[in-house]
Amino acid sequence: MSEQDKDWLLNTFPQHFDRTLRKETLAAYLKAEMILMGYSKIKNRDCSCQYRSLKNVVDTKYKEWQKGLNM
Repeated sequence: MSEQDKDWLLNTFPQHFDRTLRKETLAAYLKAEMILMGYSKIKNRDCSCQYRSLKNVVDTKYKEWQKGLNM
């Protein structure tokens, strides 16, 4: 994870964290997933029915990542 990605997760993503996945928040969650999972590109979803699982995975990974920073 690059320093730029860490900075984005620390300073920009919290503005979208735990909000309804629409527009900018959806884009932020997709970007956060890419960073936290180590993907090389954003993996868009074909159906909004997949947003809940996206949110759950990203929320869990983000919280784990934050705990790692505090250690």
